[in-house]
Amino acid sequence: MTNLTSYLRLLSATLISLTLFLAHADAAINASFTGPIASPDILTDLSPLPATDTLPAPAMGQADGVNLSQIDSSSSISTNFLLGQPGRSWFPNGGDNGYTEISLTSGEDFDAISFYLGAGGLVNFLGYQVLDDGASLVNSTISWSGSGWYTIQGDSGEIFDEVRLLASVTNSVIGSGATNALAVVQVAVSVVPEPSTAGLFVGIGALAFVGARRK
Repeated sequence: MTNLTSYLRLLSATLISLTLFLAHADAAINASFTGPIASPDILTDLSPLPATDTLPAPAMGQADGVNLSQIDSSSSISTNFLLGQPGRSWFPNGGDNGYTEISLTSGEDFDAISFYLGAGGLVNFLGYQVLDDGASLVNSTISWSGSGWYTIQGDSGEIFDEVRLLASVTNSVIGSGATNALAVVQVAVSVVPEPSTAGLFVGIGALAFVGARRK
């Protein structure tokens, strides 16, 4: 019975690893000029950010559970570049050669995220990179459609915990060092719920059952 239990545990661990690998390998996550997502768990106009045109680099901020950072940038951040929208903004003054990184303060995963975006100059493309636990799932671009709501989500419920964005004249992905003029004004997030307590009890019950059978 001990050998069978060990085999089942090994099989379970292998299946979990394989599932995670396939989820990353088959991730089909796309950006589109549509949104915002319906019934978001978090919707912020970034109003908790300080009102300033010179948030010094390297810039980091938090608003209603959303983290924003400006990476590979020496530009200060303006929170007053509002594009006619309420609240605050996240815009590198004069542009930069970096990108905006967005995640949740809680570290939770999400399966869809929308942004009201604009630009501080002429741009033709939106570059976006999606990551989960530090692993890049996609690094691509779409055509810029002007100021408005853009949404990033998977085709089959793929989850992720970090998004990186830039807006450029050239068709450039994140990390290319392209000139960036992106302004983020609002953010909406669909958070993936943590495993339920009921599920935890089911797992504990299963382990207890296996232990009883071994006796």
